[in-house]
Amino acid sequence: TPSQGPDPALSSTETLLRNIQGLLKVAADNARQQERQINYEKAELKMDVLREREVKDSLERQLMDEQKIRVLYQKRLKKERKARRRLQDQLELEMKRRQQLEEALKNSGAPPEALRILNESASEPAAQPPPRTAPAEPDNPAPSYQPQRPPPQPEAPPAEKQWNYSGLDLINSGAAFWQNYSESLAQELELERKSRQQQQQQQQQQQQQQQQQQQQQQQQQ
Repeated sequence: TPSQGPDPALSSTETLLRNIQGLLKVAADNARQQERQINYEKAELKMDVLREREVKDSLERQLMDEQKIRVLYQKRLKKERKARRRLQDQLELEMKRRQQLEEALKNSGAPPEALRILNESASEPAAQPPPRTAPAEPDNPAPSYQPQRPPPQPEAPPAEKQWNYSGLDLINSGAAFWQNYSESLAQELELERKSRQQQQQQQQQQQQQQQQQQQQQQQQQ
């Protein structure tokens, strides 16, 4: 009857429905939050994969560059070895030729002046070619013979010093050549390292910029 008030069964069903609606809303909110979290984790995983790929690509490029540099070093090392062998062969040939000439002069009973003349003839053409043409200009032959005969007496002691073979000059020149070559190699290596460092820095900056842009895009979404 209307005088008795609302039916308790209806009020209980209404409260039950309201509770169910509240639970459904909470479940829907939780599902949305979980979906957002899953999407965020997926985006992070994608970013990690992209970073790993970029790192892998950069490492592969560095490996390729190092392999190329290694091949260049091997080629240069082969060239250096060949050049050293040539210098050694030249030195050995010159020493053998000198020894043969000295032995031939000694066996023939030549005076010690012949050895001195041999040493002078071997060293002067390579070091001082012009002084020989100067005495040929005067017309009188007598003065040309007079300066040539007196020098042997005072120059007899330096005969021991004339053992400075041109082979030693070759050694000195070869050492200077290898020193200059090594310095140039060091400079080239330093330049290559600097260029690679600059490239790596540029790549890192680009990667950071890309990551920042992607993060901004995700935040906007």
